[in-house]
Amino acid sequence: YHFQLQGPYTDTIVSGGYPLNTNSNWWDGTSWTTAPSMSNNHGQAAKANSTAGATSGDGFVAGADPSGLNGTEHWNSAPPVFTKQVEGQLFFNSTANAFKETITDLPGATWASGGDLNTARDASQGGGIQTAAAYVGGAVANPPYQTDAHEQYNGSSWTETTEVNTARRYAVTTGLYNSLLFSGQGAPAGNQVESWNGSAWTEVNEINTARGYGGRAGTQTATIFASGYTTTTGVNNNESWDGTNWTEVGEVNTIKFACAGGGTQTSAIEAGGNNNSGYIDNAETWNGTSWTEVSDLNTTRGYFAGDGTNDVDCLVFGGNTPPPANVGVTEHWNGTAWTELADLSVARGNGMGGAGSGATNLCFGGTADPGRSTSTEEWTASLANKTITTS
Repeated sequence: YHFQLQGPYTDTIVSGGYPLNTNSNWWDGTSWTTAPSMSNNHGQAAKANSTAGATSGDGFVAGADPSGLNGTEHWNSAPPVFTKQVEGQLFFNSTANAFKETITDLPGATWASGGDLNTARDASQGGGIQTAAAYVGGAVANPPYQTDAHEQYNGSSWTETTEVNTARRYAVTTGLYNSLLFSGQGAPAGNQVESWNGSAWTEVNEINTARGYGGRAGTQTATIFASGYTTTTGVNNNESWDGTNWTEVGEVNTIKFACAGGGTQTSAIEAGGNNNSGYIDNAETWNGTSWTEVSDLNTTRGYFAGDGTNDVDCLVFGGNTPPPANVGVTEHWNGTAWTELADLSVARGNGMGGAGSGATNLCFGGTADPGRSTSTEEWTASLANKTITTS
């Protein structure tokens, strides 16, 4: 309290105050940014004045109470010293003698703990984004194992909400937390499809080929359901949903199930899984018409999770590797290659949920030692100023 406030409400510098400190902060009308500190503790300054904004460089504080300090400090150079970051901005750093760009720092991203699920389970997928996600169905510890549970995440905690009509596991989920499509079934194979409008589940038209364990991408009204496992074998079927009907479209090149990926109905990627003989590292992208094989995963695995915005931005994580074993490996696809990044804190497999993008994602549930998990982890890549280089 008793701090100094100078400038209009969209361009304000705030400094000092009690408890005695030298801190300064800038308000741009939307958010706060740390500014350079004052040289002295001015406490309740005798004078603080500026009718112009912080960026004009025309403000000062003088004196202090009760310390009796008689010094004066002038604010004169806001823009060059602020550390406020805007994605995509370019600037020249005279100290480093280098051009810089503000970009999303994926190599520096990490996983952090989030709120636990109410029901420990695996064998399902996620929908939504990091701060508004859903986890539907799956498998629990006791017979008949498959569950109709439906939980939603608000960025800090999970809340149980309206159950899906048909309890099932290894189904695929697409869409946002308030507009979901829940399709198919594994163990045993099923073709049921249900749609969520934010308050109730409604049964809609079935998929053409009954299966589960598939890859998925898209929204509630524009989904692809690719690959999967029928009652007896893995398949490379691919079906497209227009909000009313399912249509068979271009098949995946490599038979697979228990794979991971994400994207949209016309721009997606599918990676890893099992091809009836064992785990694979194969990856393919979808352009709305056909599948193209691209660079393989670094770590061969299946029964893992992932999500992304399109076929050039996808994050996959966790899963099972031979013989099998749970892993926490995280990889990002940038449209050209897979890059290994920070591992999950809890290694897990057998179908955990994922929701988000390459920069902000969520991992929840799955099987971790010694059993089904309630753990949630949040993946966040912050902005950073990187030196521009040439090659």
